[in-house]
Amino acid sequence: MCIRDSIYGSQGRTPLVRRNTTEQSAQHLGSFTTWAESLGRVPGQKTLEVAKRPAGEEMAAALDVAPEDFVVWIRRLRFMDGKPSMLEESAFTMRAGEFLLSFDTDSGSIFRHLAAQGRGIYSAHHRIEAVAAPEGVARDLGCPAGTPILQDERTSFDAEGNILEFSRDSYLPGTVSLTIDNHYNST
Repeated sequence: MCIRDSIYGSQGRTPLVRRNTTEQSAQHLGSFTTWAESLGRVPGQKTLEVAKRPAGEEMAAALDVAPEDFVVWIRRLRFMDGKPSMLEESAFTMRAGEFLLSFDTDSGSIFRHLAAQGRGIYSAHHRIEAVAAPEGVARDLGCPAGTPILQDERTSFDAEGNILEFSRDSYLPGTVSLTIDNHYNST
């Protein structure tokens, strides 16, 4: 089962079912590893694919490169406390990707490694939506195809505004929720 719930209540009150989710603020950009560690959770990963290949049409558009330009493609299953929580599918421009071809992607944070190589991610644009898990994503996450998942498509930039990465992170239901703090503007 993909969703993990808890039942809360007390005598005389109707029990409530609450998702065992971990909140992530949408205000801060950081690695999955750093976020999990900040919550006292144990992050983990299992690399499913690392490849250097031509970008193709979709990734070329996302990364602002030519379709025949090479990119570094990485797919990893991410864990919290030993349980699958997210499938990470990322394409990196060669500007950043060259530093990942010799990196052990099962050893920890790609963001930390890139920062140590002088290719740190400075900002990102996210597009977050609930979608039905496609067959391949569902297989890797261990849930049925069509399961509702939270998908975060992220384009990441360095401090000079160069695109470094396009990522599609697919979260299992019940594993994460995003929080956003904002203020009403009457004008």
